[in-house]
Amino acid sequence: GVDLVVTGHEHNYQRTKQLALDAVTCPSMTPGTYVAGCIVDDGTDGVYPKGTGSTNVVVGNFGQSLYRVDPNDSEAPYFSRIDGTTWGYLELSVAADRIDARFVNTTGAFTDAFSIVAGSLSGPKRYNRVKLDAYECGIEPTPQPIGGGRFPVKYYLTPLLFIVFDI
Repeated sequence: GVDLVVTGHEHNYQRTKQLALDAVTCPSMTPGTYVAGCIVDDGTDGVYPKGTGSTNVVVGNFGQSLYRVDPNDSEAPYFSRIDGTTWGYLELSVAADRIDARFVNTTGAFTDAFSIVAGSLSGPKRYNRVKLDAYECGIEPTPQPIGGGRFPVKYYLTPLLFIVFDI
């Protein structure tokens, strides 16, 4: 499964709690609604267990004017941290057993930091059949390349378009 999804476009900062679909507690996520059973880890301690769900981070607060984030939005309970007042960027440190993320503010006071950590200390594993399905974008998960081969460019193109053109 995907542990971390980083996007831009919205001109603010948003970090979700760790989310995952589950046949009983969270069969689907519908825009404009909130289902508490979709939350695997609320992120209040800044540490998410690897392999149990996805954390989504929107980092669009570098460049143009910032957008206000509505804390009363119906989907707001899915988020651990939101801010529309501080410019900055997300610094990522990636290792085989962890991802460390830190929001670096360039103008303003908002800060954030979190980690996604593998291992027995990171909490129980939550098996999820949905993780074996096609991703939200409709692309089937990539098979392991034979002999260390390369992944097709289509897996890199969309994120690059977001970064370069802020689509």
